[in-house]
Amino acid sequence: MFHVQATSSPATGGMRAGIVADGLVKLLLAAGYVAAAGPLGRLLGVAVWLMVVSGVFLLVCGLAEIRYARVRPLRVYLWLMAAYDTGWVLVTVVALLLGSGGGEIWVGYQAVASAVLAAFLVLWRIVPTSLPRRVPGEELPPELS
Repeated sequence: MFHVQATSSPATGGMRAGIVADGLVKLLLAAGYVAAAGPLGRLLGVAVWLMVVSGVFLLVCGLAEIRYARVRPLRVYLWLMAAYDTGWVLVTVVALLLGSGGGEIWVGYQAVASAVLAAFLVLWRIVPTSLPRRVPGEELPPELS
């Protein structure tokens, strides 16, 4: 069992490496989606344009994750990544159960969720109340004070 401590400090060490790795995976997926949009689209039953759009949003999201890994609070990343990954698992199960048409839902989720995740990372300083509240007694980071 492990314990994740909520903190307002930017991610450090191993957690930062994990965030960057997650961003790199999104960049690799983006490259694959765009480079092989036709064959992947046929395999998944998805229109080429949706593969490309999803690839572009995955690219933006991956870049945002990597760019902001040093400056965004760790709890922001943990919350956003947990929400993204939980949604991904649920959508994957639904897509598999649906069979035909499931590919559109799965790829569509990645496009929308990636865009939302990137938007939250970029807008965090502008709209800090959009994410979980701080823990009572926890000090605000200097950039939010």
